[in-house]
Amino acid sequence: MKASALLALSFLAATSSLQADEILKPSIVGGEDAAEGDYPWMAALLLIDSSLDAVDRQFCGGALVAPNWILTAAHCLETYDIPEMEIMVGNTNLEADFVPVFPRSIHLHPSYQPRRIGRGSDLALIEIEPAIEDVEPLSINRALERLVPNRSTTAIGWGLTSYSEDEDTAQLQELELALREIVEYEDDHPKYDYFISTETGLTSQGINSGDSGSPLLMRNEDDDGWTAVGVTSHSVRSIEDGINTPFYTNIASVIDWVDEILGSTNSDPEVPSPMDRIKIFEQSDGSTVAGYRVWPLAHNSTEFLERVSPIYGSSEGNIAMSLNMLDPDSFRTVGDGSFYLIYKDDQLSPEPDRNVSLAKLNLTETPQYSRPFFKLSPFQIIKLQQLPSRETPTGRLATTLLGPFEEGRTYGLRSSEYSFMRLLEQNKETGVTTLLDDYQFTPSSDYNYWLDVQEYYGATTIGLVPEPTQEIDSGTTITGNLTEDSFPYRNEYTRIELIDTVSFPASTEAKLTLLPTFDGEITVFDKTFGHVTAYADQGWRNQTDTLIVATEDLEEGIIGILNFEKDATGSFELTLERHTSLPLSFDSTQQRGITRADNSYTTSDNRLIRYETMSIYNNDDYAYITFKVEGFFFSPGVAVYKGSATEPLEFEYGSEYTEITIEAEPGERYSVDIYNYDETQVENYEITVVGSNTDPR
Repeated sequence: MKASALLALSFLAATSSLQADEILKPSIVGGEDAAEGDYPWMAALLLIDSSLDAVDRQFCGGALVAPNWILTAAHCLETYDIPEMEIMVGNTNLEADFVPVFPRSIHLHPSYQPRRIGRGSDLALIEIEPAIEDVEPLSINRALERLVPNRSTTAIGWGLTSYSEDEDTAQLQELELALREIVEYEDDHPKYDYFISTETGLTSQGINSGDSGSPLLMRNEDDDGWTAVGVTSHSVRSIEDGINTPFYTNIASVIDWVDEILGSTNSDPEVPSPMDRIKIFEQSDGSTVAGYRVWPLAHNSTEFLERVSPIYGSSEGNIAMSLNMLDPDSFRTVGDGSFYLIYKDDQLSPEPDRNVSLAKLNLTETPQYSRPFFKLSPFQIIKLQQLPSRETPTGRLATTLLGPFEEGRTYGLRSSEYSFMRLLEQNKETGVTTLLDDYQFTPSSDYNYWLDVQEYYGATTIGLVPEPTQEIDSGTTITGNLTEDSFPYRNEYTRIELIDTVSFPASTEAKLTLLPTFDGEITVFDKTFGHVTAYADQGWRNQTDTLIVATEDLEEGIIGILNFEKDATGSFELTLERHTSLPLSFDSTQQRGITRADNSYTTSDNRLIRYETMSIYNNDDYAYITFKVEGFFFSPGVAVYKGSATEPLEFEYGSEYTEITIEAEPGERYSVDIYNYDETQVENYEITVVGSNTDPR
């Protein structure tokens, strides 16, 4: 469904101007200066760029919610790679001295959808190093019942203090806002599942561009402390029309996921008594071995087990360092981050007639931040980095449990770097682990699948994407069905069918046309990383969606057809054909795409900006020419030039819909450049050119 042209969907991370060299600063409008020390867990996400000061480098906010985790917005982390950023924690003034911490891994919520910000949870967690253990982390809300309309909250953030002027500030701003009930969407809209909102219609107060990721706070009932109930995400805004509706990601709605990620390095499981942690396993030859249950990867302490042997006497072993992923005899897995550790020579047992008895268990509270245990689901992406502060790699960067899987389906592990990874298949019954040498595999429900990532110099992205089940050739139309058996996609009520392109159009750009019986969408995934590179959804049921992409994107991608409405299923037709853009003409509308086949330039901060250039001659001698441009899920930059001039007559940016009217000269050539500042690979838009002899403004 197409967003209204009158409502500009404003993402609150920093964006770019015509030359994309100036950053539109984050902000709280109509707020007050926060006092030093009021928010010791507040975080600022900063670009690493020595040519800029901290005010210009800051692009998003966040909050320390565990000693080594920052909570922020998912869309803050799309544009920038891990090596490009550092994080300041604890300062209310961006210009104050600070010791930075660095991202070690980045986790976006599985339901997050970049092109449809309201369709999933706009939430992310950043694992940092070194951990910050001298600051009490911010509490996070776990109770949906606390989110009552009219209840007071506080929004905080840095930057612009006006909706109309470019006024920024280095001092953290705070503003009290009341929660409200979201009522402007249909009852089953996913907005209700993932977002909360504060009062609407305020034209001199509220959140503004760049404030993304900062927490929305609520006073604790029993003391003066704070709890984060939301994370600043986006707003629907047209100040001229009195529209200003802010949205924040609802933390309580995805608390299970938050707990799972935080628990990957800092969990506190309910540990059974030492004797209850022993289990006897039968081996294939009929013999038995005893396992001792430990949490070596996902526990907040190092365990030292003292065992007593009739031969060797008393000895201590560091359980956390004893796990060897490639030794099938050394452990059995439970699948929740715990393992049964096996000592064949020195058996652990509660039975006195065995040669080793358990004497003592000593737990030392030493945080194990360096050996995380993650889970990676299909269509989810994890970003990892070997920190530059480390002189040499020190071992395991992360251990990842893959799944859940659909039985009988084939999956592909996607990464920018495979040489430091090992994919393992482990028999759930016997614990035997086998190293797989192909990153495309068909999982069995009898096995667990692990990815062991070793530390190395640099950063990597890891994704898990199912393999396509259908194929399409250039110049053909295929039919398919979206059913309850189609792949689950990002949440429990969305399904997707995946299609591979076999032959490609003999043109630099291609056009995909979808005709579904349900409200369908088209997406294209990159085969290398698993990222979404292109997206389209203009129509409704039995209406077409059209997506223009570079042919190169199809060669390197997988096509996906999915449902917009919850649990919707049905049949669809998909057509693939070549695309050649037509010249501009008066009183006609055409859809175009900004793709890798178009022009580009690199900014001073090394951003690649793509754009299209088109021209039209005023041969009908109109007195005025109007250019109407509507971006599909992005805000295009629009610049209009006269003749061969290098300076634009007009430039507009910041809204999905832009309308520029110029006074025209008879017979003159006018050109228009359409810019994609989002740094996404593909964006589509509509353009209409209208001539008139009276001023339409």
